[in-house]
Amino acid sequence: MAFVARNPDELQVVFFGGVLMSEAADRIFNFCPLICFGHIYFIHFVSIVITRSGHQHSWNNAVHKHIMSAEEKLLKNLSESLYNPSKDAKVFLYSPKYGCDNVKTVKADVKVIWAVIAVKRARLDFQEKYWVKLHKNKIVNDVHLWDFTWTNANQSEREKDLEAIRTKVSNYDFVTLHRPNRNLPASYIWAQFYKHYAEISSDNDVVVKVDDDIIFVNASEFKCFVNYVHEKQEVLTVSANVVNNGVVAHIQQLLGIVPFNVATLEYPKGGKLGSLWASAEKCFSLHKYFTEHPDNFWRPDIIRYKERMSINFIAFSGRRAKEVFVLTQDHGGDEAGITAFANTQMGATNVVYMRLVVAHASFGEQDKSYPKLNDKILTLYQNASFIYEH
Repeated sequence: MAFVARNPDELQVVFFGGVLMSEAADRIFNFCPLICFGHIYFIHFVSIVITRSGHQHSWNNAVHKHIMSAEEKLLKNLSESLYNPSKDAKVFLYSPKYGCDNVKTVKADVKVIWAVIAVKRARLDFQEKYWVKLHKNKIVNDVHLWDFTWTNANQSEREKDLEAIRTKVSNYDFVTLHRPNRNLPASYIWAQFYKHYAEISSDNDVVVKVDDDIIFVNASEFKCFVNYVHEKQEVLTVSANVVNNGVVAHIQQLLGIVPFNVATLEYPKGGKLGSLWASAEKCFSLHKYFTEHPDNFWRPDIIRYKERMSINFIAFSGRRAKEVFVLTQDHGGDEAGITAFANTQMGATNVVYMRLVVAHASFGEQDKSYPKLNDKILTLYQNASFIYEH
């Protein structure tokens, strides 16, 4: 974008090859090209003359109208790429809908295990009410809290975190504590989690792996999510529609869920990292927008992804548990094996179930760039008062 001074009373704003966004006339315009599926989508060259003296409202409306029409056109083209993908598309529609509008609960023979990678007590406190509710409604059978508190960099907090986990275990008869062997190589420490379910799961079990910083779950859709995982045996893993997840955020923008003036959410190269992963600002903007517009995020679609993705909230069936465990070894960790290696080397089917919306608080890199980020996000959800039912 270029700002060209023509005379003291007017400013020519020139933009090309991207999206121009504005919330108010006196704010600096943010500009970022949107890169999708390895291609750059260009908007035609536009030149707008803006006068500084008077008519602020009229010229701002004119700019906003032009920008919105360009954004709508771009979104239309990008959204269509989900439904009519090119051969090199990284995310695309897998099946249009999964009918479960009248489903009251999970099938009688299905056992659901909610398995948490537990590190920090504050975030786990937010999640607790969801698995308590789901157990009360006979949707979740067992909750497994896996003690990974030793990975918390703040050593003074580790014992408090572990004590909080022990308290939760003692408070509920359906919650058990699990502790991995820490004397193994790092990648195998995480693999123990999946090995456990490979050994104990029956074909009708559904294992839901949940990070402890999942701080919101649309519980009303969870039963449908479980039934989908159980029925679709050709699918290796199913991810929820996660708020604050690089690949899922890009899908959300393609579907018009998250506007560009909230954040520009590109497809991360190879499905890994990306600008959202490292940005506290984008993270907070996304959470804030979700808490203000929760109903925007629900979609009936199933979206397949072809590379790596963060596994903040995924599920797999007991039938696939042994396969999932094998993939967590020797491929660079559980996430790399289950998503990147399985997708690119084995042609596996991993999908995002857009009906189930969950919120993932933050990534470590986001916290590093703003140490108070996690507290701000928890406060945001503490104060959120929306009712989320469909």
